[in-house]
Amino acid sequence: MSPDELAVIAHVPVDAVVPALERAGARPIAPVAAIPSGGRGTKTLGVALVGGRKIALPAADARSHVHVIGSTGSGKSTLLLRMILADIKERRSVVVIDPKGDLINDLLERLEPAQTTGRLVLIDPDQPTGNHPGLPPIKHAEDTELAIDHLVGICSNIFQKHWGPRADDVLRQSLRTQVLLATKDYSGLESLPILLTDRDVRHRLVTNIPAEEVLLTGFWRWFDSLPAGVQSQAVGPVVARLRTILGRQFVAATIGNPSDEKCVDLAAALDHGGIIMARLPKGVLGEDTSRLLGSLLVARVWQTVTARQRHDEQTRRDAVMYIDEAQNFLRLPESIDGMLAEARALRLGMVLAHQHLGQLGRDLETAISANCRTKVIFNCSPEDARRLARHAEPLFNEHDLSHLGAFTAACRPLVAAEIRPAFSLRTLPAPEAIGEAAGIRADVARYPSFLFGAKP
Repeated sequence: MSPDELAVIAHVPVDAVVPALERAGARPIAPVAAIPSGGRGTKTLGVALVGGRKIALPAADARSHVHVIGSTGSGKSTLLLRMILADIKERRSVVVIDPKGDLINDLLERLEPAQTTGRLVLIDPDQPTGNHPGLPPIKHAEDTELAIDHLVGICSNIFQKHWGPRADDVLRQSLRTQVLLATKDYSGLESLPILLTDRDVRHRLVTNIPAEEVLLTGFWRWFDSLPAGVQSQAVGPVVARLRTILGRQFVAATIGNPSDEKCVDLAAALDHGGIIMARLPKGVLGEDTSRLLGSLLVARVWQTVTARQRHDEQTRRDAVMYIDEAQNFLRLPESIDGMLAEARALRLGMVLAHQHLGQLGRDLETAISANCRTKVIFNCSPEDARRLARHAEPLFNEHDLSHLGAFTAACRPLVAAEIRPAFSLRTLPAPEAIGEAAGIRADVARYPSFLFGAKP
């Protein structure tokens, strides 16, 4: 008998809509045998829906980046939590950027003080005043010109409604002046408004610029020749944004002009299993400030990692950067496509999570699609399912991706440097809370920025 004849005999409904009949969800697909179930050097993603065995991603393959996408409440945060805890346990260096705040709070509840002492740097507005680690955008950077390019590009991207070529020029030359003169009283972002608005201070400083710095001396000669009203218009976007952002004590302590002893040693952290957690809740800091701080951390990590090119590849230690709502923090002026492509060889793996493809611009979506070799797709909209299905075909289709249950995902992993067929997995629940968060926060408050390898 044909399937249609059997359906008639079994009285299977063929109507497009049948009241009270629950429609089929996503098809469960089994993983291939080549995907590991755990062990040292891996991190568990969940359990297979078919067969029930654990599913793990090798740390070496995670260097080729992981893309996590799914609607709110689908299970992304639980997956990230498990992956971060696995990295910390195996003493891989970890950077976490959390724009909501819940992920880092959950992490702190599940860590033991022995795992964090001497390793953890916590960038968090809820930490006690006076105990914030410093992350200046330019100071201590491996390459100050690159750091200036990144800061100017980030500001132009975030404040584009109030920004233009003149604001770019004013900020860039002001920063170059600070770096060149290296004055203790007028260094750091906190002092930029004084340099730009106080004529007497500016004249006293710029007279010390060497004559061979033709471009810099020419800029200040041009700037001082402008009428007062035109000067105000030129510096307005820069000064207004700086005063707004640095008006928050936490932000000023972090990026304004922190003392040397409180500045994070990023190179040591990434080379010695450090843990950098940036808890940047938009509801507390404001969206622009959260974006700026997170983007600056991404920039400083990238500057530090690119300096690894001077070292043999085998000596580079694995570091993983987790970015939730990644579209808010990938604001560097350079190509994200090139950054992701280079990061693998520099042993920096990136885990980029967000809710839907509409949050990404075309260039960012293309870069993530091409360079994040492991895909974890939770329940998504039909529009996103149509575009994401190409990564999971032929085993999953659009219907499957838009009908995944909570905490269930379609995973297409990179294992042993080969793309493996997509399969269904269910994330494991979060581990039980240990309850040492208050003690860890108190320890970090005493030593807000550790010098790794030294006793606190």
